[in-house]
Amino acid sequence: MSGYKITEFAKPNCGPCAMTASRMDKLGMEYTQINLPADPPALERVKALGYFQAPVVLVEDAEGNVVDHWSGFRPNKIDATAKLVGAAPARTATGPTTHVEAAPAAQMPGPDAPRL
Repeated sequence: MSGYKITEFAKPNCGPCAMTASRMDKLGMEYTQINLPADPPALERVKALGYFQAPVVLVEDAEGNVVDHWSGFRPNKIDATAKLVGAAPARTATGPTTHVEAAPAAQMPGPDAPRL
């Protein structure tokens, strides 16, 4: 992945989050997916960037400098990032490795939980 770190900050049952992850998988991008409701420090980081809706995608270089970030399903930004990091389209049905940090089911918010 040429030294870049991509993080998708997502929420459960979020259509744009799932579409973003699916597109990154199809493009062979390696990324970490963080469950915002289960990770209060991550939620604060997203809010500090000025975002209040998921998903938020953060791209950092090898030194941890922010290269790009955006909110929502943005195919044009995902495609540009795939080119930047030199991702190759996935050749398997399962796609590249994706690390998902999820809360136990008992901690998952219900449909009436407050939004970001």
